[in-house]
Formats: sequence, structure tokens, C-alpha cells
Amino acid sequence: MALRIGIIDTGLNCDVHESIESIFLYKDDDGTIKLDRDVVGDTFGHGTICYTIIKEECPSLNFLIVKIISDQYFVHEQVLIAAIEKCLEEKVDLINISLGIRTRKISSHLNKVLYRAHNLNIPIISPAHQDHLRCFPASHPAVYGVGLTYKPDKNKIIYCFNSDVDILLNAFYFTNPIVQATSFASAKVAGMIANTMQKIDKTERLKSETFLRLLKDINIS
Repeated sequence: MALRIGIIDTGLNCDVHESIESIFLYKDDDGTIKLDRDVVGDTFGHGTICYTIIKEECPSLNFLIVKIISDQYFVHEQVLIAAIEKCLEEKVDLINISLGIRTRKISSHLNKVLYRAHNLNIPIISPAHQDHLRCFPASHPAVYGVGLTYKPDKNKIIYCFNSDVDILLNAFYFTNPIVQATSFASAKVAGMIANTMQKIDKTERLKSETFLRLLKDINIS
């Protein structure tokens, strides 16, 4: 059975999302989190690019698209929490969140749900801030934060575990300079990890020590 990947982002283009399970989570005027299955189109294009990058890296995936950004490029922390909880409820195998909240401290609720995913061995991949500022989920110890390096090194991935940025992806992966951003690097790494995860038996994959070896094994020249 193909892996199921949750993409928490700006949605998916209309010509794609009709055949893919997609939902829209948003905060209503009364402060409650609402779910809509009809308004999932991508008005920014960001989520669609991330989906395309992941699918190009690992074509045989199932997706759950969770749109949390619509008319403004801004997300409430409560909506992000609800999106992660929805992915866990739907039993995805991996979550890509190519966005971040700039803050020095997150709520206990977000902290708890990130550790919950980690304890379930569901990796969350998220981009580090482009200007090296602290942001979440990437800076959380239970999340794999992804940054870029422009050093012309033969190794395409550099590991910096136990830091805010766990993985540095060589920007020369991307032939188009427009997509040389940490948010798209996060999607690239998510696709690479998914591709490797599919080659490992699920019972073995759920062992944390096996998963750490898995991450090291994706450093392929």
C-alpha cells in the first residue's frame, strides 16, 4: 500500500485536487475552527508547487491536502494545530508543513501535538526561516527542520541533528532559482524521505532507531 502524505499548505490547484482528498480548515469569526471540503483551490500556488515537488520525487503516494491559508498569507496557530491533528486522525505516514510561525515560544497545545506525531513515528518536515530566524514547527525538537546550503559540495544533504535546522539541502538540487527557498526544500526532503520509507517494512519503519538510520540513508549522490 502506498504511503499517505499530509500536505499542510495553501491548498491545491482546481485541475488537480478533484481526484485528491482535500479539506480547508479555517478560524471563523467566533473563534471556532471550521472544516470545508469545497473551497480547497490554491489561490497562491505555493501548496501546488510543494505537492508537485513531492510527487516528482516519489510518484506512488496517496495525499491528504489540508489547506489552512486562503485570502491572506497568514495562519493562526490554532488552525495549524487542528491541521496536524487532522493528519494524525487520518493516519498519514508523513506530514509536510512548508510554512512557519515566527515566535520565540509556542503554545503548550502545539508543543503537545508535535510530540504526539513524533511518538507515533510520523515525521513532520518543515522549512527553517529563510533569514535564519527562529520559527515553528521547524525549530521544534520533534520536527525535522530543513534549510538550504549553497556550498558546491558533492553531498546533497548535510545533517545537523539536535539543532534548529536538522537537514541542509544543497540548493543546486533545483534547476530553477525561483524555487530555491526553504519551503520548497522542505517538500523536496519530504519526497526523498517518503521514497525511502516505501522501501522499508512498516513494522520496521515504526521503530525510532530504524527511522534515524533511514534519514541517513537518503544521502545519495
